[in-house]
Amino acid sequence: MPLTVAVSGINSMENPGSGIGVIRSLLESGSDYHCIGLAYDAMEPGLYLDEFVSHAYLLPYPSSDAQKYLDRLLTICRDATVDALIPVFDSELPHYISSRSRIEEEGLRILLPSRDQYDSVRKSALPELAEQIGVPVPRSIAVTSYEELSTALESLGFPAVVKGVFYEAYPVHSHQEAREYFDKIVAKWGYPVILQQFIRGDDFNLIGCCGKHGRILGLVAIKKLLTTQMGKTWSAVTIANDAILEAGRRFARELEWEGGFELEFRITPEEEIYLLEINPRFPAWIYLATAAGINLPDRYIKHLFEGKEDFPEEYEVGKLLVRYTGERIRSIGDFERIVVHGEKKP
Repeated sequence: MPLTVAVSGINSMENPGSGIGVIRSLLESGSDYHCIGLAYDAMEPGLYLDEFVSHAYLLPYPSSDAQKYLDRLLTICRDATVDALIPVFDSELPHYISSRSRIEEEGLRILLPSRDQYDSVRKSALPELAEQIGVPVPRSIAVTSYEELSTALESLGFPAVVKGVFYEAYPVHSHQEAREYFDKIVAKWGYPVILQQFIRGDDFNLIGCCGKHGRILGLVAIKKLLTTQMGKTWSAVTIANDAILEAGRRFARELEWEGGFELEFRITPEEEIYLLEINPRFPAWIYLATAAGINLPDRYIKHLFEGKEDFPEEYEVGKLLVRYTGERIRSIGDFERIVVHGEKKP
């Protein structure tokens, strides 16, 4: 019997989730998996990519009532006989963390950070965590008003970076531009908004996954070659960088992290390394790690069901990711059925 794995984040858009990459990795692993997509909107493109998502359900938005969210999630898992969950959105993780005992009582398996671990990687807490793992961070200031925004910009100078508490980061060069992005981020993600010192250099990321007690299941480092306006990876290449990999090991060891994660770095022309942020979930470029030989979703499941902890560390350097846009033509009836039934059936 195949293991049924429910995966969120199938919104393959400008700011994509990692769900399609996770599902693709599982389906190409050689193991026997049946994947269920978890979506928040009937227009999420993953719902219409039949080669990856043949069966999917709609969830309430993460901002909804916690009990309503949990009830719907557990109903889906019972209906689809789900064995394991891989949530990949920052904003949904608090629901899973607070309901972990109830989720596991249902026989579902999952890797998740604790609430303290999750809080420790929030952008406002980054300086303290960076000190623990020995990598400096740009100066950062959390703001909740126009007055605090202006004061922070006077302190940091221009250019600066305006960041949301969950997603989105925009370089700004004036008070007016900063205020526009401040309003945009607050409307979408709420307070606080993070103002960060702008560091010139190249962007590098590290993906990883940890099992119980911070046991590292795999790490892969990349250099970003092209990014979107929001700083999301559009093309990248796998690299070997001992300093970045060691920072990932220290992160896992110091926090005894559990689950997927991403560390974002900037390296200056003087080769100084700065930690820009830590994301408590798999990034959208996860399939590049799989293509390079480190299939983290498969290792995640094997750790949960087989207790496996020792995996090869080596991966192929020089693997190139190039993201592209495409179109999928479907009947309006497909959309209507998802809206009416809250489900896409095989």
